[in-house]
Amino acid sequence: YNLPLTIRSALYPIFGNRIYGPIGHTVDIAAVLGTIFGIATTLGIGVVQLNYGLKVLFDLPQGLGVQGGLILLSVIMAVISATSGVNKGIRILSELNVLLALG
Repeated sequence: YNLPLTIRSALYPIFGNRIYGPIGHTVDIAAVLGTIFGIATTLGIGVVQLNYGLKVLFDLPQGLGVQGGLILLSVIMAVISATSGVNKGIRILSELNVLLALG
């Protein structure tokens, strides 16, 4: 169909060219918001679990300050990985993971 690589394109068989109007905009906005809220929820739940694990292992206090720091660390690692290129970024994260696992 020679359509753009967007979520609205999946609805072309149903709505036809109407995907280029308000219906398409609504679908794309809903997809972006769903992605943002999904990532935020996953990160929030993961940080709480990680904070508890660090409390059990290293007696690190549980609290919003530590959780905020963990979120900041996660964001910094993601930015470094994304800006250094896919192959190099994944390699950096993999090597860091091995270093942390082996201690």
